[in-house]
Amino acid sequence: PEQEAEVGRRKKASSVGLFTRALNLFDEARQAREKARQDQLDEDARQRTVMVVELKAIPWVPVLSTKPLPFLPWCVTVSNSSGSSTRALAAPSQARLAQDMWYGSSLFGIIPSETPVAEQVKNVLGWKIPLPPSMVAQQLVAIAESFHAYAATVTTVADAATQSQKSKEEKKEGEGKDGGKMENDAVQAMQQAVSSVIPVIYQKLSLTLQNPTGVEEQSVRRHLHGAPWVFVGDRFVEAVQVAFASHVNATPYLYTVPPDLACFAPLLKTLGVRASFGPSDFVQVLHNMAMETGAKGSSSNSKTVAGHKKGGAAGAVTGSGTLTPVQLELAIAL
Repeated sequence: PEQEAEVGRRKKASSVGLFTRALNLFDEARQAREKARQDQLDEDARQRTVMVVELKAIPWVPVLSTKPLPFLPWCVTVSNSSGSSTRALAAPSQARLAQDMWYGSSLFGIIPSETPVAEQVKNVLGWKIPLPPSMVAQQLVAIAESFHAYAATVTTVADAATQSQKSKEEKKEGEGKDGGKMENDAVQAMQQAVSSVIPVIYQKLSLTLQNPTGVEEQSVRRHLHGAPWVFVGDRFVEAVQVAFASHVNATPYLYTVPPDLACFAPLLKTLGVRASFGPSDFVQVLHNMAMETGAKGSSSNSKTVAGHKKGGAAGAVTGSGTLTPVQLELAIAL
């Protein structure tokens, strides 16, 4: 009986061993299949990544070839093989949706608003990722440049039209004012459009400075430093020309923060807008007026008020030694 029991134990142990080995083999096979499947998934993902990278570099996305607004900063597209005067082609990495037009038109081609784009395509090509704040800062500077350039162009065209009308003897008296009306309408339309966009841009930049990331924050500061980016209603000026309060109206040399931008006080203060102007600022204004009227010789070390030079209309250099009415009133106030 003992021998039979021992034989039984051995058979049982052998059966357990065979069963265990079988389970191990099945488990190894399962692991091998899982590894092969994961390797295939990794390879598929790698191939998709490569395909997307290549796809982003090929100019195949239809974008606008001309700006929809004459005062909008614009990026020149790289390809116009479609033969259309209004459409061009750009690589996805160089294109943005129409909703980003005001925030990146100087850096990217803009996809027409009527072009259908699937959500999956937006995700894959990165069009749903917000533009970096540094690019928004570049766009803000470009908007300011286009704003002043367009205003100057409209003024030149309006002056030419007015002069042309006045020079024609058959024109009735008063018709020469049409050029001025055209100028006012065009500039007002631009001011209204820009006024609705600037707060959104300031909000985007404010979020960056509230949650600084180091590189992006420094990049924003670098792009805006020394550039006219503060919108005061009829022009853009540098931060050093703006304060939250002033006991003297020193426009077009110095400006106060418009009431509708007061909510962005943290952003403005962080980027150089002061609480109020100091005596040295008003002395500089008087110096600039003296330079403009020719009352004082030019100097390579003298500073020119950027906002006046870029967008000001009340103090062109006359060299006559005579102050304009605006300058005279300001000089008395100072």
